[in-house]
Amino acid sequence: MSPVINSPKIKAFFTTFPIKGCLRLGEQLADAQLAPRIDHELLALRPERRKIGEETNFRGIVEDIFGLDRIFLLDRLGNQLGRVGFRWVRPNPDYLRLWWHRYIKPKNRWIPAIPDTGMENLSGLDSETFEESLRETLDRIPKSDLVYYVVVVKPGIGGFVSLVIYKPPREYKLKDWIQYLHHREKENLQQCLAELDTQAA
Repeated sequence: MSPVINSPKIKAFFTTFPIKGCLRLGEQLADAQLAPRIDHELLALRPERRKIGEETNFRGIVEDIFGLDRIFLLDRLGNQLGRVGFRWVRPNPDYLRLWWHRYIKPKNRWIPAIPDTGMENLSGLDSETFEESLRETLDRIPKSDLVYYVVVVKPGIGGFVSLVIYKPPREYKLKDWIQYLHHREKENLQQCLAELDTQAA
């Protein structure tokens, strides 16, 4: 199924944008859009749970089925640099290596994998999801200065998903643009306070 895109400009964008790496096997794109603008509030973005269907349990009770947003961080070329609330992990070689470790020095069974390793070779790796905001992801991943696109994949009914892409102006990267906006708002606030002081004098 082709994505529902009305604007010719946006349609041209999606003909070259590497969306396949953000979709799972069997998923179909039902809708895609570019966010009209971004600001520092984007830093609070988190994956949301969405109802994607219903099923009847063994007691005959209908229960809702939920899916979780997937939020990817990409560079200008579409390479994945990280994902909000998600990371690859590998077995901890020190986990219960000796039987008394269980009591003397407990170890985590899984430890974070090197991001590049997780992207290129998934053999022997597992994954985990956790609560995290976009701001926290940018603080966590090693190449956050290269992030340009934020891609939100929203699950829907029947394997269909919708896509929302956030991108800063061409001459900025994401962190630079948000810092610029924050600085501009701070200057505007200082100017307003100065004007109020002048009026009160």
